[in-house]
Amino acid sequence: MQNILTKTFNIIITTVPTGLGHIRVTNAILKGLPLTQNATIIGIKDPTTALFYRIISTNFYLRKILEFTQTNPVAEKITNDIISFLQTQDTKDTEQKLVQTINPDYPTIVVSTHAFIAHKIQKIINSRKFKKPIFHAVIVTDDSPQRFWMIDANIIFVPSQNTKQQLLQKYKEDNHKAPNIEVVPYPINPEFCLKLRTEILYNKIEQLEPDNPQKARVCIPVSGAAVQLDFYKTLIEKLLQEQTQKNSTQFTFSVVTREGNYTKPFIDYFRENNNISFHIGANDEQTVELYDQLYSQLNPPSLEITKPSEQCFKVLTTPDTLGGPIILLTEPVGRQEYDNLNYLERNGFLPTEKTTALLLQAFQNNNLHTIQTYVSYASSWRAIRLPKSPQEASEFIIGCHAFGIFIAMQNYKNHKTDPSLTPNGVREIWKKIFELQIK
Repeated sequence: MQNILTKTFNIIITTVPTGLGHIRVTNAILKGLPLTQNATIIGIKDPTTALFYRIISTNFYLRKILEFTQTNPVAEKITNDIISFLQTQDTKDTEQKLVQTINPDYPTIVVSTHAFIAHKIQKIINSRKFKKPIFHAVIVTDDSPQRFWMIDANIIFVPSQNTKQQLLQKYKEDNHKAPNIEVVPYPINPEFCLKLRTEILYNKIEQLEPDNPQKARVCIPVSGAAVQLDFYKTLIEKLLQEQTQKNSTQFTFSVVTREGNYTKPFIDYFRENNNISFHIGANDEQTVELYDQLYSQLNPPSLEITKPSEQCFKVLTTPDTLGGPIILLTEPVGRQEYDNLNYLERNGFLPTEKTTALLLQAFQNNNLHTIQTYVSYASSWRAIRLPKSPQEASEFIIGCHAFGIFIAMQNYKNHKTDPSLTPNGVREIWKKIFELQIK
């Protein structure tokens, strides 16, 4: 490993902006790159793909059609074949960018963090238009074994054995030889794994202590498709309305979003509210940067409300790290987010949906015995589902704060020994890629 890092490589990271998640993964991979190497990012600006994702994510009927095609095996195969065909019909722009980037004197490594552009890259590689071989690595950015990740790359990285086995089964069903599929921890920003300074950690603890007057800071990262804004609007209003009646339960919100027509009404509605601060990026890249900066502050958020997208994999860190807020999960959008919930529950990071419902019922009935039972369990949780109703979600958040569920989760004790559940995914990915260059 040490010897190969003295060599120079053409390193290219490719992505597509379908939401902010793939940009976050791209940035995480970039930040974990050995200091002796440089990388070029291509594909990060693709307004057509971004608009398509926005329409699918926000239209209820189109979203249900998409979820059907993702979960019905026959429909998934037909849809995947169509999308793969359409995606690989025009590779000229991608090929031109590769030509401009690749120095023929050095070996080339391409790391793809989105299936759409990965198919284009692989088609270009298979055409043998470049004289020297190109090593292609694909990172699956959800724990979701969907067909569009079936790419004949040199290596595919997945976050669980479950996803690996299901992808291998799909290759077998198609009588197609599978590429090398490696299980590595999900790649999160290496900076998020850094331990908090004592005074910052103590600040987070104070936010979550039921009797402490300090307000609990809540981060709400708005997705690139700007979905669930109506849910967030009602939830924030309910929480702020309740806090005027119950001084012991107070919240303040940091909303991270990008500037645009989809988010402007939401921003304007809350602009004058002193309990809400907006961190608005001019584009997707700046929005991700603002999010990272928020957690680098001296008074970082202790709670984060987010979809079960790639954000939920921050559970691999612990609450005493820079990237370790308690994760409150909203309703999933798309099969991959349901699969991510299964990953969290399967690995013990998340209580069952039934547990969440029983806990909400206990809050509503002031059933102290049941609540105290769940408080004793909560130190093994890194995330928790929110009820679908914003009214009930506000009651649930207030109850978790007031009765000590959140402070118990902050004192997390369910540390994992499984190598695939560590926060070292970025390091493991680069280690494996460079090891394969030696062979």
